[in-house]
Amino acid sequence: MRQAKKGKGTNKLTDDMIDRLNGIGFEWNLVKSYDERMKELEEDKSKFGDCCVPYGKEGYKSLKYWVKDMRKARKGKGNMKLTGEMIVSLNDIGFFWGRGQSAEFSDAEKEKFGMITP
Repeated sequence: MRQAKKGKGTNKLTDDMIDRLNGIGFEWNLVKSYDERMKELEEDKSKFGDCCVPYGKEGYKSLKYWVKDMRKARKGKGNMKLTGEMIVSLNDIGFFWGRGQSAEFSDAEKEKFGMITP
């Protein structure tokens, strides 16, 4: 849809179509920023008391995948890239990195994520 809005691809939207979609509150950008996800996680924590987003709970699927992506990024896997600042903000709210994963980072991890200089 975003490509169609920009006039790319085979399906191009007219200005009228764009106006009509905007009129009904169409969400053009489905990718949420890190800050938006952090806010959702903080709200989840205040509601449930921790940062363990439940599997299968209605309305939490998207946040659960983001949490999973954060854990994978710590291991150097997936598409997400963590920064030292992100790690600190996640640790500050009590992010659960997973079983067997400490909130404490090794010196190698700190260097990897720019938390210390080599």
